[in-house]
Amino acid sequence: MKKELVNFDSNSVAILEVTKHDLEKIGLNLKSDLEPITEYSALKKMLYLIDYRMQVIKDKAIENFAEKFGGSKTEKLHGITITLKELTKVSYSDKGQDLEAEIKLLQNQLKQAKAMEIKKADREVTGETLSLTLH
Repeated sequence: MKKELVNFDSNSVAILEVTKHDLEKIGLNLKSDLEPITEYSALKKMLYLIDYRMQVIKDKAIENFAEKFGGSKTEKLHGITITLKELTKVSYSDKGQDLEAEIKLLQNQLKQAKAMEIKKADREVTGETLSLTLH
C-alpha cells in the first residue's frame, strides 16, 4: 500500500479556488476507465476518507477559526461560508419534558401502526437505489 494516497500541501490546494458550479462541472466531466460499479465503489471509499478526515481535523479547525477570526461567528473563506455555533443544552420544565415524552410515545405508536399497515399495503415500485457498505 502506498504511504501517501492523498497529500495536501500549500502547492496542491487549487481546489480551494474552484466554485461550487465549477466543481459540479468537473464532477460531470471526470473520466474513468473503470466499470461504473467499480468507480462507484472507489468514490464511496473516497467519500469515507474525506468524511473521516473531516472528523479528525474538526477540533483543530474550530480552534484555528477562533484564533484567526476572534469573536466572529461567520466568515467566508475559499468560497465557503464557515459558521461557528455554540452548542447548548436546555433544561425544560416538567411540563415540557412530559410533552416531549408524550410525543416520543406517539411517534413510537405511529411507527408500530405503519409497520402493521406495511404488511398488508399495496406496493408500487417507484425506482431503485444502490447501497454500498464499507468493510
